[in-house]
Amino acid sequence: SGARPLPLRTDIRRGGMPATALEYDLTGAMELRLVVESDPDYDYGQAVWGEPELVAEDGRIAKLTDIKPVRARTGWGTLLNGKNVQGGPLTIAGLPIPYGYLAHADSEVVFKLDRPWRRFRCRAGIEDVAKTHGHVRFVISTDRSASLPMAAIAELDRRYPTLAPLTSRLFSLPLETAALRKEAEAFLLGQQ
Repeated sequence: SGARPLPLRTDIRRGGMPATALEYDLTGAMELRLVVESDPDYDYGQAVWGEPELVAEDGRIAKLTDIKPVRARTGWGTLLNGKNVQGGPLTIAGLPIPYGYLAHADSEVVFKLDRPWRRFRCRAGIEDVAKTHGHVRFVISTDRSASLPMAAIAELDRRYPTLAPLTSRLFSLPLETAALRKEAEAFLLGQQ
């Protein structure tokens, strides 16, 4: 058995920045998790998962917005499908987002995958209602992703900002090292 795939973690996205295109391998996954972490706080963290799509091996595409999440937790308000917090259409950096979810940071939205999918893709950014406010990080993972919790990785990033670009890679460990991962997780969480 090889290394489990790492969660995809973006750099910090700020209000007013253009949407960033994200793709994540779903091979063998039964669950998709979309997480938004606030940094440094959740003010104006109006995160948009724009045009979220599941892509099958044969190229068939399904809109994720047509699938009901099994769990949705948001830091403020509720998960919104196709609209911003004012009830208007979704936009990122002045460009319309024809469909998508708005999940205010800190949030986690989980979907059960009903069949094998090859990839997840979307355009992610902060909704224009926030103007130039808001600082978030988008995280994509599955039930097959490495198990170190996002809270522990975020804590490492906070404590050692110069290492932040490498933090996720430090925990790209083979399955055989699960005990070491659990020990690191316990240590990090015990330090809070």
